Amino acid sequence: MAVSMIVLSVVTIVVGLRLSFSQDDAFILYRYASNLLAGRGLVFNPGEWVEGYTCPLWLVILTGIGAVGLDIVVWAKVLGMCLAVATVWVLFAIGRMISLDDDPWWLALIAPLILASNPTFASFATSGLETALFTFLLTGTTAGFIVSIRQNRFPLWLSSGYVLLTLTRPEGTLVFGVMWLLSWVSEGKLWSGLKKMLPSLAMYLVPIVAVTAWRWITYGYPLPNPAYSKVSLDRQSFEYGLDYVWMFLRQYGWFGGSLAVALVPAVVRSPKRTIYRYLGLLFLLYSLYILIIGGDVLKGLRFFVPVLPIFALMIQEGLAVIGTRLKPTRGRIAVAALVAVLVVGQVAGYPRELRRARLESGLVEKMRALAEWFAAHQPSATVIAANSIGTLGYYTGFRIVDMVGLVDATIAHESKPVEGIQAPTRERTYDAGHVLAQHPDFIVFDTYEKPNHAGDFALYTHSGFRQGYYRYPIWMPNRNREMVIFKAKPAQDGRTFSPSDSTDVGIDFVYSLREGMIEAESHPLKAEQIFRKAITTGPQDFAQPLEWLGMLALQRRDRIEADRLFRQAVAFDSFSVYAVRYLAKMTYNDGKIEEALTWGRKLIRIDPYIPDGWLIVGWILREQGQEDAAISCWEEGLSAVGNHPDLMGVLHSTKQSYQK
Repeated sequence: MAVSMIVLSVVTIVVGLRLSFSQDDAFILYRYASNLLAGRGLVFNPGEWVEGYTCPLWLVILTGIGAVGLDIVVWAKVLGMCLAVATVWVLFAIGRMISLDDDPWWLALIAPLILASNPTFASFATSGLETALFTFLLTGTTAGFIVSIRQNRFPLWLSSGYVLLTLTRPEGTLVFGVMWLLSWVSEGKLWSGLKKMLPSLAMYLVPIVAVTAWRWITYGYPLPNPAYSKVSLDRQSFEYGLDYVWMFLRQYGWFGGSLAVALVPAVVRSPKRTIYRYLGLLFLLYSLYILIIGGDVLKGLRFFVPVLPIFALMIQEGLAVIGTRLKPTRGRIAVAALVAVLVVGQVAGYPRELRRARLESGLVEKMRALAEWFAAHQPSATVIAANSIGTLGYYTGFRIVDMVGLVDATIAHESKPVEGIQAPTRERTYDAGHVLAQHPDFIVFDTYEKPNHAGDFALYTHSGFRQGYYRYPIWMPNRNREMVIFKAKPAQDGRTFSPSDSTDVGIDFVYSLREGMIEAESHPLKAEQIFRKAITTGPQDFAQPLEWLGMLALQRRDRIEADRLFRQAVAFDSFSVYAVRYLAKMTYNDGKIEEALTWGRKLIRIDPYIPDGWLIVGWILREQGQEDAAISCWEEGLSAVGNHPDLMGVLHSTKQSYQK
């Protein structure tokens, strides 16, 4: 059996490494830990006391990792994988613990096999979040509870285990409650049983109440801030929760078939019936909790990971019961076949988990590249508003305005939704006016200029955003591509705005704008119709639809229409970077040198971090015989933009010809 468990441990590690990813939310914890180590307190933004985490124990561990000089990002993953492997071993130990004398030796390997082959379990162990620790502690306290059942007494040390569980995730309170109530009822006599169980309750409540009091005093609220920003107990949350639970049943429950097998032991007579009822009750109540709070806003089945070991153990015992109802040979064949079907079904989900892992890691890599750009080109006093705040905050150290309210108490508690917004993401707390009132220097969407989160949609309906910010493409040398963010207009050129600025256009305009962006690449003619609709239904002072129409006109080679649209966009908004960029190119190609020079210099002034303006101005200077000025222009552009192939190429060729 030891050899089998070593093999399953290796399987867990291999699957975890293949599906390894970084979750942006984990970097929120890393920033809290870094600020604590730097003496700034347990805060995300220095001076802003908001509890934007739900896992104080994991945060303490991460801080300890950083305190001894280790890389928190790397070692959070390493520790997560170690905890995943340990969970598999604890699950095996539970199986051995509850096995009967006549149970086959291999029965206790079924649950570890099911768990080790589950790609979601192994993948989330590498996320950097507290998931692996909570799963390990939940499995460990389950083992402790089973020991207490066998010994017919509840040891006080087990309450300490549930304290650690609760300090890792708030759901630990639910788990403790299920265990404690079941233990009390199992005593038979309620009053004497209550007196017997009160010490364990006190052992749990005293530290939890103390931590809650500290939280209330330190941060001003009895619950962590994400509890207010993520949880909305209403009909929509219930519908989200139903979808989430159904997704679990589709992916790992065989549409309820596995659940039926798992619940079999709880309804049949067995010496282990009390244990089975605890496992079944815990799994069902935990699933109900997930349903009520609306599931998880993150992709994947993270919220079900902690109960995957329990679910695997229930399936193992259910298969054992089924096997005993059949003749020995047939029973073993049936159990082996069902286990094979379950494992193959889980392995079939590997590509799905790989896509999710790559998507999440892609977001982190993109945000890290952007953070490195900010750190290299912007002063430390820069303020950035964003939805995905973890990676940006950790790698810049800048003040971050959290647009979804994880680390912003105002948005979490006083969200101001805009009627009609149904964003692709599930975040529902936002306040565009509050975000703009922080006067961020930059605003970053996960999906460039395309609205994706509810807060993105709300910003587009807000006059302060449309008139106070402009699309700001920047060249990213470390990704060899261009990214788009939003930059605040200079005070002397852009309109000043205040929190009194409010929503002044219908949400249909924003949906049209988003749909046009989506269709622009694959269905340009359809996109044109959509952008024209956005112009008629939207504000008359917003140039972005005109820029899109101009670019689409260029695609169909209608230069006259493109020129008209770009000039109209600049007339609406002199910070229309894309319109200025294309007007500079078009006038240069048309031989209108002086006008091209004007557009090129304007482009450098409003956006020096793309190469186009530097290239055009340099070309014109070279054509005018000012080779030294052209070289200086391109060198300055290379210093601002970074290693761009066009700038490096023209600079190299010009220097060579100039030397000759």
